[in-house]
Amino acid sequence: MGGFWLFTFVWGYMAGVNGLAGHELIHKKEQYNKGLGMWTFSKILYSHFLLEHSSGHHRNIATPEDSATARLGENFYAFAIRSIVGGNLNTWRREVCRLQVKYECERVSVYTHLTENRMTYFAALHFAILGIIAKVFGQRAILF
Repeated sequence: MGGFWLFTFVWGYMAGVNGLAGHELIHKKEQYNKGLGMWTFSKILYSHFLLEHSSGHHRNIATPEDSATARLGENFYAFAIRSIVGGNLNTWRREVCRLQVKYECERVSVYTHLTENRMTYFAALHFAILGIIAKVFGQRAILF
């Protein structure tokens, strides 16, 4: 049981350090730095942070539209769920709008969603990571 708690602490600590480094990297101008920053967040299945942070959070900071700002009196768990779900939904919506502008259309086809929506690539990356973890460490590791 002690090994479980030690692993949990180390994993949490490393994820925190990882997130700080990734956050700084996505603010750099060079694409390789942005890619490295996105990769750091992909390990915690949060790759959309690359798009959400600058296009969503920085533009809407501390407004009701910003899912990454805690509301007055909101507890941590409510904020975490709202932030995770809202960040993904907001990023998906911005990707759809980006593609609608690109193709000057009202609706974007399923094919376009699959081939050009960056959220689709993030989801595929996350499923690949989970698949590798399950293959190497077993399905129980996915639950952890």
